Amino acid sequence: MQIKGTNSNADADTVPHGTAVKKPLCELNLAPVMNTPGETLDFSFELCSGDLPFARPALVTGRAANHAGIVTLSGTADVHLNAQCDRCAEPFGYRANVGFSHTLVTSRASEESGELILVENFTFDAEPLIWEDIVLAMPPKLLCKPGCLGIRVQESGGRENTLNHLLPNISTSGSGTE
Repeated sequence: MQIKGTNSNADADTVPHGTAVKKPLCELNLAPVMNTPGETLDFSFELCSGDLPFARPALVTGRAANHAGIVTLSGTADVHLNAQCDRCAEPFGYRANVGFSHTLVTSRASEESGELILVENFTFDAEPLIWEDIVLAMPPKLLCKPGCLGIRVQESGGRENTLNHLLPNISTSGSGTE
């Protein structure tokens, strides 16, 4: 079984009073998988909502699988961002292949089962969970290259002279006072 989805303007229905209601991007019917050991459900969709500056929609592919009564949702999200270096402020393209894996259940024994994802009525919208996985996989600082030194100080004129004028007692080698 396979499900494909895309994020488009067709994902919203209009209800009375002109309010748009967003349909789930990747709503999975997991009844066959959850009720049948060995059953799988492959899915793929494009994710382009949220606060990240996507260069193109993230391609999410995955599988829900029942192994001896334990249902897992796993896969990858291929993410391409238009980023800005946190050190030198130069724009660059950032790519990440984010893996995810979650255990799905139809009921929880206790509220402390934080690692288990509750699926009600055998229907599950995978988009919010995978969106969270993508955001949590992003590094705290995006760098254009691993050895980025940050904003370059000019050898003559410009910023270096301004800094030397403002801080005359600090050497340019960073060793302290002269």
